[in-house]
Amino acid sequence: MTEIAVIQEAFPLEIREEIKSLLTKFDIETMHSTKGFEKAVVGEGIIDIPSRIYYRPPYSLNDSKFTQTEKEILNCIFSRHSDGYIRQKAILNIISSDKEWTIPYVMRIIGEYVIEILIDINKHFERINKSNLVLFIQQNPAFYNRIHSRVGSYWDCYYRYQFPEKLKGIKVPEEQRYVGFQLLDKIDRTISL
Repeated sequence: MTEIAVIQEAFPLEIREEIKSLLTKFDIETMHSTKGFEKAVVGEGIIDIPSRIYYRPPYSLNDSKFTQTEKEILNCIFSRHSDGYIRQKAILNIISSDKEWTIPYVMRIIGEYVIEILIDINKHFERINKSNLVLFIQQNPAFYNRIHSRVGSYWDCYYRYQFPEKLKGIKVPEEQRYVGFQLLDKIDRTISL
């Protein structure tokens, strides 16, 4: 798959014109081809979220030469970057978006291991469009279950001793739990409303 196709397949058909416009303003420079994708239903279609990209980012993901939609597309793509600092900036730029196609990117990164990014998402959770979040999870229950599993796996592998679930047999207070679990609790409360 070409890198242009990677970007096109990562978003719904209805924004293909915006993607074409973006690609006239942004040159894809990469040393590695994108491999690995995760499918998700968005609206009436299916998108392929890249596992990791290796593109050289533009000087600014919020450059004024890009339209608002183009900025959101760029930030979604760069939320999949191999550099965690770039992922962190990108996710903070889309967390408040009202576009339903940004939610899979926020959800995908919740199922990852960089705790600083999870802390940022948790801190800004109230900015996430809740109706888009609920709709996405309703349309993608297997995707959400994988995110649940990944959060538990990363906690077990990297954070179990730093954030135990119980101390001397007593469940730890919510604010002292691993941030991935805090996020899942917030999401579960949101979808049960």
